Amino acid sequence: MALFSSRTKNYQSSNQLRTLVEAKEWKKVRKYVAGSKCIKESSSSVSPLLLISKSNPPCKIIEIFIKKHPKAIYDVNCDGKSALHLACEYGASPAVTRKILFANTDAASRKDKNGMLPLHLACRSYCTNNDSWISKEAVRESLMQILVDLLQVEPTSIFTEDLKGMCPMEHALVSDLNLDVIQILRNKQISESNIEKQELNQLISN
Repeated sequence: MALFSSRTKNYQSSNQLRTLVEAKEWKKVRKYVAGSKCIKESSSSVSPLLLISKSNPPCKIIEIFIKKHPKAIYDVNCDGKSALHLACEYGASPAVTRKILFANTDAASRKDKNGMLPLHLACRSYCTNNDSWISKEAVRESLMQILVDLLQVEPTSIFTEDLKGMCPMEHALVSDLNLDVIQILRNKQISESNIEKQELNQLISN
């Protein structure tokens, strides 16, 4: 009976947080995160950090949450997506994605169930899903910052193919992203290819 009661409270707590996040009541979400409810909720089937990360939150909320619940940064959903995947897919700010990325750099090389890295999702969906009240140019510049951060942490991800055989550059082309974005990816491809050639030449010469 006690276990059932605990699960019911967690479910209600999860619904309360979801309602606040969907309404973008960020002051209330911040108060919620800073309180004790999220500690109880962490034992439920819904990860509060994943829920918040996909909703373009203020960076301060992510900062507070990670500081209070550091283990939550390793949560993944049923699709194998981490907070970084969701932040990149749903148009979070560069400050948010950077905070999540550097709290768990391994997430940059983690594939979801479709074989997609955060880099794939950023190239495919960032601009489409971004719901902030900023210009298209500002969204594009935000994406460019995020790509630079992701490639700095995991440079070889530029060549990684998902389960459909598509690399990040191909997703960017299909999504008809701006040439400036494409150029960042292309420059990284060339840079990493040159590094591989140099390493191969060194092995041959040795």
